[in-house]
Amino acid sequence: MKRRRVLYTGVAAGALAVGAGCLGGDDGEGGDDDENGDDGFDALPRVEDPPNATYLPSHRDGMIMLDTVTAGDFALSPMLSIPHFFWTMPGPTEVDPPADDAVHLMATVWDPETEVVIPVAVGSTIELTKDGESVSERSPWTMISQGMGFHLGDNVPIDGNGTYTATVSLESISDVRLTGELADRFDEGATATFEFEITDEARHGLVDRIEFFEEDRWGDRDAVPPMGQSHDHGEHDEDHGEHGNDHDDGNDHDDHDGHADGDDQGDDAHDHGDDHGHGRDHHDHEMPYSSLPPTEDLPGELLGEPTLDDGVYATTLLSAGSRFVDGDERYLAVSPRTPYNRCVLSQQSLSVRLEREDETVVDEELTPTLDHELNFHYGVALEDVEAGDELHIVVESPPQVSRHQGYETAFLSTGELTLEVEDS
Repeated sequence: MKRRRVLYTGVAAGALAVGAGCLGGDDGEGGDDDENGDDGFDALPRVEDPPNATYLPSHRDGMIMLDTVTAGDFALSPMLSIPHFFWTMPGPTEVDPPADDAVHLMATVWDPETEVVIPVAVGSTIELTKDGESVSERSPWTMISQGMGFHLGDNVPIDGNGTYTATVSLESISDVRLTGELADRFDEGATATFEFEITDEARHGLVDRIEFFEEDRWGDRDAVPPMGQSHDHGEHDEDHGEHGNDHDDGNDHDDHDGHADGDDQGDDAHDHGDDHGHGRDHHDHEMPYSSLPPTEDLPGELLGEPTLDDGVYATTLLSAGSRFVDGDERYLAVSPRTPYNRCVLSQQSLSVRLEREDETVVDEELTPTLDHELNFHYGVALEDVEAGDELHIVVESPPQVSRHQGYETAFLSTGELTLEVEDS
């Protein structure tokens, strides 16, 4: 079994730092590394030979959730956890944590009016300052994790304990069609600022709140539920047969989903235990989860829920003259999501080919679209659709979003999905 180690490393004045470099290293099979004495923590196990699909990781990390801030049309919900590995695309290519002191800084960007998460590659930068001096600046990755869903994130170097100011710059949304209540918005960039404090207590809390699943379930075809939901909920998502989770609220769970003790963070951070026994009012900063609508809630005629490399491509055909088209065309919408949690799978390229009696009638690219009702999807207007037509959804490139544990072995393939139109 591959193992990762989390350590405390002494820094000035006895402050405690989570040893990011050790978290990113590979200690090989088993074996306790005693060179760090009593300061060492048990190794964090990795699932050996995980399936080529969504799978349940071995554990979930502690997390500190900060208050949501707004800037222009955007709302931004920031979070902190210990630095850890993730996988970027194309690839997947594993990214190890930095060797020096660092945190994993994350933010979910969403629309405060409709509570729709914005799962697009909004150009962004994050700068950290401490005592007025710049500590680090980088462009975060777009990421998906089982508990947090779609978010921005990266391992960010810090300079010991203290109060940090984070300045997040977001660009306008330009590469995605915005419809419904999102139309004519997000056409200007914005800058959001928030603070967080790194203390010994916060570091201890992040490590102490790491929780492990039963070892005999590691690598199971399953997923950590969206934040705020217990893993033993026993419900199942219709989008993937036996796969379960119809939950889409935002509060906890994932490979960083047990929230750390945030009392030392002042009013800007909160402890989100699994039982929510924190005694705080969270209405001012709760964030939505990036789940897509259940298939039974999609408008139009549901043509099917074909799968490719564990991704679910729910496809619906709306009636002629819907608000998504200019005339009497019908609107085809493909809603790609993960199994279990219905987390959006964006940043891919899709096209559609419509065939009738072995003749190609339509061959079009699908347009990435964000809507308050359909949420994120790929769509196109179709003028000529008849019963019996074959629709071929072509995945030209898989989701280019980075992935946390449990998603890095899924959603990697291109391919073609075939559906038939039953009604015209």
